Amino acid sequence: MNLVYDSITNNDNNLSIKKFSLSAGKKKLFENSPLILSERLKYGLIGKNGCGKTSLLKSLANNNFKLNDNFLITYVEQEIEESDKTPIDLVLSSNRRMLEIKMETKKIESRINDDELLSDEDYKRYDELQEEIKLFEVEKQESIVRRILKGLGFSDNSMIQPSNIFSGGWKMRISLAKALYMEPDLLLLDEPTNHLDLEAVIWLGDYLEGLKSTVLIVSHNVGFLNRVCTNILNIEN
Repeated sequence: MNLVYDSITNNDNNLSIKKFSLSAGKKKLFENSPLILSERLKYGLIGKNGCGKTSLLKSLANNNFKLNDNFLITYVEQEIEESDKTPIDLVLSSNRRMLEIKMETKKIESRINDDELLSDEDYKRYDELQEEIKLFEVEKQESIVRRILKGLGFSDNSMIQPSNIFSGGWKMRISLAKALYMEPDLLLLDEPTNHLDLEAVIWLGDYLEGLKSTVLIVSHNVGFLNRVCTNILNIEN
């Protein structure tokens, strides 16, 4: 993939790219195209097969546009990693605040390992992070996770089974649950209804409508797009 872009504005959870060009080998997918995604809006990305919808999502997910580090983007993979953890534990481990704490803690620990001289404020901050980890409200968060998993079709019993026993379709549901639970600034969904039954599709539509994240969806399910999306981005020419 070859990506060229110009003039990016990325603040207040809004994303504006004045123009970008994206190609796969000799095939041009986008040329001097603008992209504007506003906070909390839900966008459907449509166009003919092979026009670059998934390529654009992956470029955003891989942060090829070099966006603000504090702008959290989550791309729902089709399957999760192999693990014997339960779906509840896997989803809990993706808690956004916990990820931020772990990242900040890792940076301080890296400085310690490099024998860098830390200030009293650094050590104080490190202690505060450790204390926040201890105060993490596991029961409250588990209740939220259970609600999401139940909406996606998991029974109370299946939520506590090892994740590696599930089929690919059910693993995709776990991946989707993780993304919904994280509430990223930008949520990227590529054919999210493919492995869902009708009841789960309806639940997902309801949940996305109330989600605080900006959402960019690629889907051939016209009914789903019509229900969820506030805006449609159509790839032409």
